[in-house]
Amino acid sequence: MKKLLFNAKIPLLIIIVIVLLAILADALAALTGNDPYTYHLDLLNSDGVPLTGPTLQHWFGVEPTTGRDLFAIVTFGARTSLIVGLGATILSIIIGVIVGLFAGYHGGKLDIFLSQITNLVLLFPALIFMIALSGVVPDWFPRILLLILIIGCFGWGGIARVVRNESLRLKNEEFIVAAKVMGVKNRHIIFRHILPNLMKTVLIFTTISVPAMIGSEAALSFLGVGITAPTPSWGRSIAEAINWIYVDPWFLIFPAIFLFAITLAFNVLGDKLGAKEL
Repeated sequence: MKKLLFNAKIPLLIIIVIVLLAILADALAALTGNDPYTYHLDLLNSDGVPLTGPTLQHWFGVEPTTGRDLFAIVTFGARTSLIVGLGATILSIIIGVIVGLFAGYHGGKLDIFLSQITNLVLLFPALIFMIALSGVVPDWFPRILLLILIIGCFGWGGIARVVRNESLRLKNEEFIVAAKVMGVKNRHIIFRHILPNLMKTVLIFTTISVPAMIGSEAALSFLGVGITAPTPSWGRSIAEAINWIYVDPWFLIFPAIFLFAITLAFNVLGDKLGAKEL
């Protein structure tokens, strides 16, 4: 346990720092005097290129064409990414766990049906469909909620398959067989006996799923069908920064570093949890 905590300390620290930045984004904006929606056109030249890089007033510099504070964009973008990532992960975990539990425990025709649905979800070209769906949904529908629903509804296949396999194994254990003999209802067995024994697996899969969901949001925003302006988004900032890389590299560097850090930290944490017994 101590060795696990030591190995997981750095990725966990990175996650905590970024989460705190997201939570305290409004307070940090008040502290620095900059928010992600105020233009500072006086800091740009006639071509929209920032006159300076990071300064004491603008810690990460400013955005080209608008002069918006990059530190504020990154911190508020962290909030956007984490809300979408965590929301989509929770939705996918709920769907996947329920599907996997019932398929594995009941078996038979229900298992065959649910397994085929799971395979369809895993094989479906989700990104293409998400792009198409994001492009046709009306603008009045909350974009963050839309991304949570779309990404979450296409992300449960993996956890469903893992939970199904574990449920198949657990239902033949002696304590489950004994519960059946005593007349315990199936629902009680599933949620009171099998599910608690799957929590470590679910936790590990959750830590691995969060960066995948964050990456999906960034990809959709990068392609222009995710978070819309002026709401800050790491993916959209990276997409817009491509055109300014040679004249204002800070615009690309900071959102990319934070996106890379959060995805790497969650993946490493998941690997550490999976490699050791808690």
